[in-house]
Amino acid sequence: MGLFSKLHSRLMSCLAHPSALRWSAVVVPLLFALASVFVIGQDANWDLLNYHLYNAYALLNGRVGNDLAPAAMQSYFNPVLDLPYYLMTKHWSPRTVAFAMGLFHGLDFVFLLLIVKPFVARVKHTNVTVISLALAGCLSAVFVSELGNTMGDNTSSVFVLAGIAVAVTRWDDVVHASGRYLLWIALAGLLIGMGAGAKLTNAVYALAGAVALLLACPGGPVHRLRIASAFSIGVVLGIILTGGYWFLMLWKLYGNPLFPQFNTYFQSDMAGSVGVGDTRWRPKGAVEALLFPFIFALNPSRVGESALYQIALPVLYLLFAFWAIAAVRSRLLRTPAVPERYSFPLEEPSRAHFLLAFAAASYMTWLGIFSIHRYLVPLEMIAPLAIWLLLHRIFKPALARSLTSKVLFSSVIVVLLFRTTWGNVGFGDTAFRVELPPLSQPEKTAVMILQGGQHAWLIPFFPPEIKVASLGSFPESPKFVAEAMRMIDSSAENTYVIFEASKDTRPAQIAKVNRVLAQFGVGRAGVGCEVVRWSIKRNSRLNAEISDTSNSPYCGIAMNSAARRDLVEEDKVIARTSDEFAKAHYGLRIDLPSCATYRAWVGSRQDRYQFCRIFRQS
Repeated sequence: MGLFSKLHSRLMSCLAHPSALRWSAVVVPLLFALASVFVIGQDANWDLLNYHLYNAYALLNGRVGNDLAPAAMQSYFNPVLDLPYYLMTKHWSPRTVAFAMGLFHGLDFVFLLLIVKPFVARVKHTNVTVISLALAGCLSAVFVSELGNTMGDNTSSVFVLAGIAVAVTRWDDVVHASGRYLLWIALAGLLIGMGAGAKLTNAVYALAGAVALLLACPGGPVHRLRIASAFSIGVVLGIILTGGYWFLMLWKLYGNPLFPQFNTYFQSDMAGSVGVGDTRWRPKGAVEALLFPFIFALNPSRVGESALYQIALPVLYLLFAFWAIAAVRSRLLRTPAVPERYSFPLEEPSRAHFLLAFAAASYMTWLGIFSIHRYLVPLEMIAPLAIWLLLHRIFKPALARSLTSKVLFSSVIVVLLFRTTWGNVGFGDTAFRVELPPLSQPEKTAVMILQGGQHAWLIPFFPPEIKVASLGSFPESPKFVAEAMRMIDSSAENTYVIFEASKDTRPAQIAKVNRVLAQFGVGRAGVGCEVVRWSIKRNSRLNAEISDTSNSPYCGIAMNSAARRDLVEEDKVIARTSDEFAKAHYGLRIDLPSCATYRAWVGSRQDRYQFCRIFRQS
């Protein structure tokens, strides 16, 4: 027996052990936590720097309602998911924070185990199938791209999957109305509702759960309505639990519990007319909607800012279409849709009908409201199980098993080959660090953030007495602008503005390359330095050349003189452009000679921002 065969035999023996599922529920989340630290690094995504860090700080320091949208409209998103991360960065090392985030995201795998297990209880090699389907669910495009980060999709999906797990594990009670079945289904709704309250995009799954129960639960209309009602009550309670305090606060402050979203209906005078939010990703016409899974599988930029390649969703869509066509054909011809021997390997097929109806309703609701890929993470994670179920419904068991292995293996390979993140950097001594300008009277100081950008994360490091507003990035109403002008007037000579500074990451990249060359002892003469010379000639983005002026005995590189940028002059251009914007839109004047550039660090990455005085034009 070869080495590979021995290892395979040993692995299958371990997985067949009765405690294999329990051990996998511990080991896999730990592996995700370690990957978050050693493979991914510190989170530095755009949303984190725009609003996740600021929103938690604002809530804990009583700034909600006093500051004016420092992070644009996202300033008013529920910060409940941001609080743990913010507090961890205040007290823990960056690597510990990354480990904790990855570990919590690993709970998605644990709940996937609970979801999958009831469906495969009658299948040979149950443990292998359960672990494989759950792991394939986690190795999906969105989950992998957001592992360890703060965007909230992997975090809130824990509540959604927990709710599905309760529903499918207690399905027999629900079907037969035994025990406290209404409490179980209400608990499922409560958990999904908690996910929706924490991140409103999960309302898709709350609606899908109610629809799936109405469609799939056996029994008469009264029983189905009772089940769906109990679930919906749980959803409402869950939303109140994680989001009620926030919605009530916004209602009291602005007369709109979802401020500034849906302001078209609530008409708060602190914001302009805003609808449901970002709808630019939705399909353009019926044909595109019909083919949408294939369109965004080939062109993932169609449904988000980051290219997340995957094939599981178009495969699932095709299988649903095949199943639907077979069902229609059977009704017309009055024949079974598929032979009985191809039916779901379950004692209670309605459990499979529920999960498949949930998947279909989730997709259709998502398609109509958002069509933003990363909001599909719970559906992507249950997709392998849904594919497994449909393949067993359509094909003979042996062929279904073979096709499942090939599809899911291919799906995971595609995700891992094209893996990307939303922005990560190396770890520093602290997660965030900011170089501050001198402020002699912070209690009498107002700071304007001009035209948005990633600047709200700086505010927690300024003195807490300052007042902050954004200009040019919020759906402003006349009252909003008037409040910002009143803030400026009340601060007299202590009003400042923050806006972009030019950035050039190439010097840091070159310094890193030189450190590596020195560590490996690559001399100035020899094959190693020639390989470096050959490599940098083909890296047009680096714009570097072999350094001939260094006194170091090691091979080193330096930036091409023609590629060097004058950051000081670029900053002046940015400042003049910002001044023109402020004059044209708000009658404000930036004191250009007062502008100074300061540094800020996200992990090991250094950023820069400009800080200037600003006045009302006389």
